[in-house]
Amino acid sequence: MYYLLVRFRGPLFSVKRLDVYQVASAYPFTPPSTIIGSLSNAMGILGYCNVRDCIKFTRGLVTHAREVFSKNERIIISPVVLKRIRGVLEENSLPENFDEISKYSDVLIREYTYSFTRQIFFIVKDKVDEVKKALFNVQRLGDSESLVSVESIKEVEAEKCDKKEVNVVSDIRSNGGWYLIMPAFDEQGRKRNFSIPLYSFGSYYEVGEIKYDKTLCAGDIVFPEGEKW
Repeated sequence: MYYLLVRFRGPLFSVKRLDVYQVASAYPFTPPSTIIGSLSNAMGILGYCNVRDCIKFTRGLVTHAREVFSKNERIIISPVVLKRIRGVLEENSLPENFDEISKYSDVLIREYTYSFTRQIFFIVKDKVDEVKKALFNVQRLGDSESLVSVESIKEVEAEKCDKKEVNVVSDIRSNGGWYLIMPAFDEQGRKRNFSIPLYSFGSYYEVGEIKYDKTLCAGDIVFPEGEKW
């Protein structure tokens, strides 16, 4: 196995929660399925996979893609009013004059998460060099406005450690701590409940902890031992 810590720079970020529509409440974390989807797109850009098979190809290489939260991080979620042109695609036509443009657009409120950087921990079982190259081609993590660039990719070593406070998105089978539980899709596209090492004060989030008995450490990353987390 190969362990990668990837730092994305992109202060504007939004992935809406599963149970909302239009007035889109955003996750305070990056769901694993979103990360895999963005990496799959990058794999296709580089020609590593057939476009129709890129999701399956990427899922075969990456077992875990989870956000990491450092103690000094601060996250805030704020609503933004977006105006998007949808009718061109839905009606398969263009407005005939300026006055008709309003019929092709709608306004919606969307929440955006603001933070300086996002750190993602990858466990890769094969073709790590191709995964690294593809990561540098990731353009978005979230909706159309969630543009990112890769600041750094660091390969780290994992080993058993005495630390019990996990700081990555993980399973809900823990032994307590300060964290949120949210439903999302995992790397294989399965709906699950995740523990998020954050706690909130309204729209403001601070980093908490998830306690496990058996952990591994990779630098400052602490994650559960085993495969099913």
